[in-house]
Amino acid sequence: MYKYFLLVSFLFIINSCATKNSDLNMEKSSNNINNNTQSNIILSYINEARAKGAKCAPPAPPLIWNSNLENAAISHSIDMAANNYLGHDGSGTYLDTGKKENGRGSTFIDRIKYFGYKIKPHLLVGENIAKTSHKVVGSSKLANNLKRVINNWLKEPAHCEILMNSRFKYVGGGAKTTSTHTYFTLDFAEEIK
Repeated sequence: MYKYFLLVSFLFIINSCATKNSDLNMEKSSNNINNNTQSNIILSYINEARAKGAKCAPPAPPLIWNSNLENAAISHSIDMAANNYLGHDGSGTYLDTGKKENGRGSTFIDRIKYFGYKIKPHLLVGENIAKTSHKVVGSSKLANNLKRVINNWLKEPAHCEILMNSRFKYVGGGAKTTSTHTYFTLDFAEEIK
């Protein structure tokens, strides 16, 4: 039986316009959701759930995979895995991309901006994270594990509301596996108009 430790998801409406662009410079291995095959599998799981609807919301339109959101999510999963924690704020270490100053962790909004998603006033963004208590090896097992995480998110009101929010148009995801845990991040955003 799988054990999941989930943290409440966050949903924010952005009220600033500043952005910072950077290239993602990290190892991409089979322990990350980071290639077209994986992103397509994960996107199909998410859109399947959205098409069915859930207790928290009626069916919602399908999402589109966004590489900026993917890079923000991957970087946060790597940061959480390397620093052995689960939280929406970054660790404040050198692995915390998007941090504004040393010792202060980034927010998921900071990371989304850092990786080039053009934030505008009143733009809705959200994040779901999870940590599983076992190691997952191989890309197909990683995708299946995330499907279980998605099913658990649908059972929890805060996570479900993020996953099913019809205002979101884009999603990006990332995962990192350690010797004992797998850390998942999904970042969501409205369309930039």
